[in-house]
Amino acid sequence: GSFADDRGESSRWIGSIRGPLGNPLYTLEGTAPVSQLVAAAFARGLQERGLLADPAGGVYLLSGRIEELGGNRYVRSEARARIRVMVTERQTGRELFANTYTAVNEKPGALAVGGDATSGIEELRGLVADTLHQVAAQALDDPNLRAALRAAP
Repeated sequence: GSFADDRGESSRWIGSIRGPLGNPLYTLEGTAPVSQLVAAAFARGLQERGLLADPAGGVYLLSGRIEELGGNRYVRSEARARIRVMVTERQTGRELFANTYTAVNEKPGALAVGGDATSGIEELRGLVADTLHQVAAQALDDPNLRAALRAAP
């Protein structure tokens, strides 16, 4: 299903490299809208677990709301994710399960005095991606979510 982007940021924003006063020096953007990146991460996780059905024939729809996803690099690199995940029956629209999953990752001491503003871009991009994958794994491995998938006829 789809993941609504409720972050209040531009659709492709994933983070910022900040200057000594906290001002954004460089903005990181995704190759696609964040809602698509999140949906792809969940689809990949479902596939890895043998839970991904043919989109036309699936009984359940996994969707969500992206409440927070992004990172900043200032004194340290930090990434945060908070995603609400819902499982509904495709035919009836009945919600079987809903829960919010979060993850936070930090790397201390990322700011180098006199460093280039673009240094650490790939580190921060990777930290945000790792944080997203942690939230997806946390959700897809949740026994309550799995039980909801088995509960309906």
